[in-house]
Amino acid sequence: MKDADNGLHLLLGTDYDWEAHNRQVVLEGTAILERTGDSLVRANEIAIETENIGNEVLGELEEQREALLRTRDRLENANEQLNQTKSILRKMGRNVLYNKLILVSIIIIEILILICLSYLKFFRKKKNKYSIRCIEQAIRRNPQQGGQVV
Repeated sequence: MKDADNGLHLLLGTDYDWEAHNRQVVLEGTAILERTGDSLVRANEIAIETENIGNEVLGELEEQREALLRTRDRLENANEQLNQTKSILRKMGRNVLYNKLILVSIIIIEILILICLSYLKFFRKKKNKYSIRCIEQAIRRNPQQGGQVV
């Protein structure tokens, strides 16, 4: 509306105060410039604050990365140890099986020996006595050989 009044004053030929107008324009420009400067200062402060927050986040992320790498290394080490343990347990299982087979074999051999001894003791006893009697009788019959069995 002020511009319309200014244009009207120009047409009518009245004195228009250009100085006041220029001062007003300069004051408005200065106010706009100050607001823009304040806005830039706030934007700069926000950018600095954002940069600080970003640096903190990067520091925390770096710490977390290092922690994750250490954890991964520990898990890989644990996995290797588990594989070694698994191998050792398999070997121990095989050794237990071999020991059981050896023990069963020894027991079977002992049982066979007992059976043989029992057989010899109870069933061959008569034949042994007979064989010994035959030898004794042969010695008695041949006294000339001096008790030697032929």
